Amino acid sequence: MPFPFFHLNMLVLNTWVVRAKIKFHFCLIIYNNLKLKFLGYSKIIAGSNLYGIQTSSSDLDIIFIIPKNCLIPKSIKCQKCKKEINSINSRMCKEHDKIFGNSHDSLYETLYKVFIDDNEKKFSKLNTIANTTVPLFDINLNGIDMDIMIAPIARDEVSDTWNFNLNNDENLINKNSELIDKLINEMLIDGNKLFTKSIVMLTGYRAAFRQMFVLLDKSEREIFKNLLKAIKHWAKQKQIYSNMFGYLSGTILSIMANKICLLYPSGSLSFLFHKFFIIFSKWDWPKPLLLEPLSTKDDLEKLGRIKLQFNSWQIKDIESEGNLIPVISTKYPELNSARNINEVGKKIIIDEMNKSIIIFL
Repeated sequence: MPFPFFHLNMLVLNTWVVRAKIKFHFCLIIYNNLKLKFLGYSKIIAGSNLYGIQTSSSDLDIIFIIPKNCLIPKSIKCQKCKKEINSINSRMCKEHDKIFGNSHDSLYETLYKVFIDDNEKKFSKLNTIANTTVPLFDINLNGIDMDIMIAPIARDEVSDTWNFNLNNDENLINKNSELIDKLINEMLIDGNKLFTKSIVMLTGYRAAFRQMFVLLDKSEREIFKNLLKAIKHWAKQKQIYSNMFGYLSGTILSIMANKICLLYPSGSLSFLFHKFFIIFSKWDWPKPLLLEPLSTKDDLEKLGRIKLQFNSWQIKDIESEGNLIPVISTKYPELNSARNINEVGKKIIIDEMNKSIIIFL
């Protein structure tokens, strides 16, 4: 079944790009002396759709990768922008923010115009969640909830040949893995703080991509998907599936499921499901849960001269707040996916795991 966001691809995004071309140096060329063509963007389907475990109630997580010229001006004179860029928000001020801003040529205003002019009622929801680690548009189009993220990268063009959503060929998987590494590293080396959110978005996608396609052999991927489905269903039934309220999340559970599959590559689904409860109820928290070794100083030196520094998770962080259950993403910058879990949440999660062990006795 094709995804119902082709309107967002071709109409809304391209309209926004064309309207904003003057002030922000969009990658535009004249085509047949009549049409303006946007020099590239790529679309990534992330979340449960990446793993292939989506249900009828799942939302779509979509990341649009676009060239830096679309959002990053050659020079910044606005003092409010300079202040916002150096703050935790790492973005332009509302007047100049071309994604969530209130200027007539921002993506939000373009989407809003489509929303209010939608006589066919295809759009039923348009919300912005801007001041967060991963800013996004929360949209309902044709009855399907979507989280739309925009990630400018440190390139002047985005190739039309990129296809991050086709991963049924091992050569293409390796190519995509190398490409996503390269795009993240280029932004780290570039050093512009306006790339901060893009790096967070793409490292989150990369972590999930590696769990599904890099760390596991092809023969192990189906059972990983089924294990993740099972433990997500369990967490929802036990009402402990909510990152916002300090419980488990899809990201946390995918790392946990991946760890079980790596530990027992030949295990059956029931065996792995049982081991999930045994291992993580008895885990020596705050001992970190790692799928790959943490990045070392030598690893970072191989990337090149990194100008954009992140607080990548380190062993010493065990003593700091938010590290009761460290569940760490892979590759620099490593992040603790379970930083929202507090003492109460930890106790409830482990209690529910212990109760579930009894099912297998």
